[in-house]
Amino acid sequence: VLSEKPVSRSAAELRRTIATIKKCGVLFTVYHNRRFDSDFLAAKRIVRQKMVGEVVLFEGRWHLYGSAAGFGVKEYNQKWRETKRFGGGILLDLGVHMLDQLNQLAPGRPTQVFSTMAGGIWAKDCDDFASGMIRFDDGMTAVIEVSGLSKVKLPRYRITGTRGIAVSNPEKKRMEIYVGDTSKPTKTVSFASPNTGVEVYRSFVAAIKNRRKAPAVTPESVVATMQLIDAYVESARTGRSVAIRGPRLK
Repeated sequence: VLSEKPVSRSAAELRRTIATIKKCGVLFTVYHNRRFDSDFLAAKRIVRQKMVGEVVLFEGRWHLYGSAAGFGVKEYNQKWRETKRFGGGILLDLGVHMLDQLNQLAPGRPTQVFSTMAGGIWAKDCDDFASGMIRFDDGMTAVIEVSGLSKVKLPRYRITGTRGIAVSNPEKKRMEIYVGDTSKPTKTVSFASPNTGVEVYRSFVAAIKNRRKAPAVTPESVVATMQLIDAYVESARTGRSVAIRGPRLK
């Protein structure tokens, strides 16, 4: 089974699904194709290779203006993105990608989440905006924001480290790194290659042929993403930070 994202509305729902598929002996993966986006892989390389030193702040944003309800197959219920009971809202639509990327990129384990959410502009009963701050046990902080209210977009990724800063430049298809007191990039990391979401399919086929191989996206790895989704929702509801003990993913 290959599931579209969001695979569930909560971590608890996903854990029940995992228990069922294990009981039935079913191979299961999730279409988290954004793990293989070339701009994200460039940002991940910068973090993991410490090109700006130890990361103090990682910022990831997905900005657009308007509803995404028209996206997808016309015969399908495109309005699910604006309907809470169907798992709608921009957090579960786009935020699930950004938080999944964060879990794949961060060397540490998430420990605390504080978030805010707003809706009622495009989606009448769910969110059009979500922004949160995540703290990690290695000292890194992340800000992940998704918005359908942004006529002016901020960079997709910005990475602040102890030695410099890296910013995505989509026009030149590269991450630009600034180290030291300079107004020009001291180094660039290209992401001109096409996005490779096909890897989700390729690894799934390989796992079907050889069940000893795991697909590129395991349902267990997505539990960590849904834990962050749960924390965003709870923090926005209560107005308080939420303690979390997510796994350390490699």
